Amino acid sequence: MKQFKALVRKDIAVHKVALLSPLFIVAGIYLLAGIIWLIAISKNAVLSFNFNALPTGIVENDALRGIISFGTQFTSFVFYIAIICGFAMQAITQRLFNHDIKYKCELFHRSQPVNIWKNALSRYSVGIGGFILVSLLLGIVNYLVINLFVVLNTPISPDWWMGLNGMLLGWLHTAIALLVIGSFNSLFSSLKKESHNTYAALSIFGIEAVIRTVNYLYGLGIPSLIKALIHLAFSGFMDLHKTALVIGTEYSSYYGKGPLNTDLMLKINSLPDGFLATMWGSLFTWDMVIKLLFSTVMIILSTQLYKRREVSF
Repeated sequence: MKQFKALVRKDIAVHKVALLSPLFIVAGIYLLAGIIWLIAISKNAVLSFNFNALPTGIVENDALRGIISFGTQFTSFVFYIAIICGFAMQAITQRLFNHDIKYKCELFHRSQPVNIWKNALSRYSVGIGGFILVSLLLGIVNYLVINLFVVLNTPISPDWWMGLNGMLLGWLHTAIALLVIGSFNSLFSSLKKESHNTYAALSIFGIEAVIRTVNYLYGLGIPSLIKALIHLAFSGFMDLHKTALVIGTEYSSYYGKGPLNTDLMLKINSLPDGFLATMWGSLFTWDMVIKLLFSTVMIILSTQLYKRREVSF
């Protein structure tokens, strides 16, 4: 265990800039937003959100507050924190097994009395697990920022419990997606010492071109590789969205384009039966089992390929 901890500390030191990059990006966004807000205040041009014009029945509607708090936290995590961490993770997973080559220390590390599986597990823990933990930290900060903004700038009181459920559910679905993407990227990192991004793209699009050609010529129905990979990584988000629409159709109609349907919102008196149970149930599906099995196979295969790869001097 001491040996593994030492490996993790080493990998954190090697990749600390990439690991901290989401924190810097989010801090920069908040700083920029704060500067814009201060400039607006100095020029008496503060944006009016017109929340005070909402009917009292909407402002005091507990069920509606719960739905909005849950949806806001989940959506902001998935389309804000998850995207930032996903792009930042590429900097690590694309070079999990190639960083040593760049600094000409692969022979040194491979010759150490360390089991290669421990070495690989340390890199996965930092390169993938590190961003999963960073995304949780950013999610908590974003959760507090959104709720405090609502408290200080609107007459609406956020539902902290429902918002927390939305944030945590968004984080767990993001964690699964990061695991799938990171483990898949590690396969190409172990295959190719240089230009593995180009190699990965050419491989995927090459296979896709072959599939489409065969389907066109012979009338077969071979599934699209690209669509399968997208579904594998992001189906959790898509399935949760579909579930939310199914169990809350009366809530969803005012999310679309057009004027806010205040009459409909005033009719919302309670959450759908088993709302949270259904939302959390989106994690416990066979689809999630397939994602975990896929990630496990990718990690094992990547490590085996790296183990048999020629050592660079």
